[in-house]
Amino acid sequence: TQVGNQFCTGTPNLFADPIKKSPFGKQSLVSVPVHAMRSAAVYFIVAASCTLWGLPGTASLKFKVPVHKADSSNIHEKIRANLRSTSLESASLINTVKPIVPLTTTDIGTIFYGIVEIGTPPQKFKVVFDTGSSDLWVTSGRSPYCRPKSCYYALLSNTYAPNNTEFTSIYGSGSVSGDLASDTVQFAGVRISKQIFGQATSEVEALLETPQDGILGLGFPDLSNFMVPPFFSAMKQKVFDVNAFSFHLSKKEQGESNIIFGGWDDTIVKSENDLKWIPITKKAYWEFAVDSMTIGNLSFDNIKAIADTGTSLIVGPPEDVKRIAVTIGAVLMNNLILVPASRISSLPDLKLVINGLPYTLAPKDYIVLVEGKVAVIGIAPGSGIDFWILGDVFLSNYYSVFNVDLGAVAFADLPAPQSPTTQPPTTTQPTTQSPSTSPPTTTEKPGGNGVSPVTSCSYLLLFVLFYHHAAFNQLLI
Repeated sequence: TQVGNQFCTGTPNLFADPIKKSPFGKQSLVSVPVHAMRSAAVYFIVAASCTLWGLPGTASLKFKVPVHKADSSNIHEKIRANLRSTSLESASLINTVKPIVPLTTTDIGTIFYGIVEIGTPPQKFKVVFDTGSSDLWVTSGRSPYCRPKSCYYALLSNTYAPNNTEFTSIYGSGSVSGDLASDTVQFAGVRISKQIFGQATSEVEALLETPQDGILGLGFPDLSNFMVPPFFSAMKQKVFDVNAFSFHLSKKEQGESNIIFGGWDDTIVKSENDLKWIPITKKAYWEFAVDSMTIGNLSFDNIKAIADTGTSLIVGPPEDVKRIAVTIGAVLMNNLILVPASRISSLPDLKLVINGLPYTLAPKDYIVLVEGKVAVIGIAPGSGIDFWILGDVFLSNYYSVFNVDLGAVAFADLPAPQSPTTQPPTTTQPTTQSPSTSPPTTTEKPGGNGVSPVTSCSYLLLFVLFYHHAAFNQLLI
């Protein structure tokens, strides 16, 4: 629901049809009283002012989805147990250490999920909003792996329709398969009718261990063989004023991460001029050209990369990742780059130049786990790829904007963390909400100069209405 100003949105349209729709009665334009014509003129001027000030007719309608960081402590503990038994001082020991569980590029990272509702009445699911894929699927109630996940039950939805088509979605950590259906899909107040999605009845073990119930792909339609991605379905229904979405993936455990559909956060991006757009080179993934990527004395020039919110680490071609490990004096073991924790402060920065602009990660930004004397670097090899995947290790350091209209992405600097205040604590008890019950937020583009244009126009219209009422009463006297 658009948050707007009822005065501006409810201003009478006096000039659309002055004979049939005039609020002063059905009469010819000639017989309209003088005071009414003056009022109409004033209304017109104020309405024009509202439009120029960017009120609901021109403001960007946005929908915010709170994103929550999943609890990965059980996975991390398994990895920590491996690291505790690993000594980087003994090459022979490193070669003989066997992991307790197979480690993949997604096992060690963090998972960000938000809430999507499917069906009538709605059934809620935790999904990963993934720019590296384009399919929407959730675990089916017919799946043997349903518990403890939330599962979709077709019989409970009045708007369910079978599709009678099988699907398979393949990811870096494995694949899921099942059959397609269509139903009403909702997220953050966006409602899409007859959206095709997958009911997963088979999932690989790596996905079964993660807490999400499914994935909502935000890649381009060409990346899917089965459906129009939900964001593009919403675009067809002209839900958004600006066909763009943006991610803030906080490194904190809870509270700050979110996605905005329909634009970006104006408290972070003060002006669109602050967004330095990077053109997409292929509309499947959000793929773009990288001028160079440098770490230490090693540099890769003219490479391809994608921005992928569904991947935890920075993932690259296996041979290139091996060269990085050798360059920084680290060890590549079981798809993880390990380095002595004592050397973290002396590690080089990871520097990327994209479309002529520099983006830099310090060692503290790309170290993802420390256990005892061993640190894990958030760079990993990918199977059979010739491009780089900039996952959450990179994206959590920037505010990421994905603009379909422009066919471009942008990575804006995040605000510097606020220093702690010295004010005494308040006695008001904070309220908490469960991630599954957090209400979606609809936001509207605020104005500049510290005053909302909605508020400014409201005051002006109230003044005009008061003046008109007083003048009209004076005429009656």
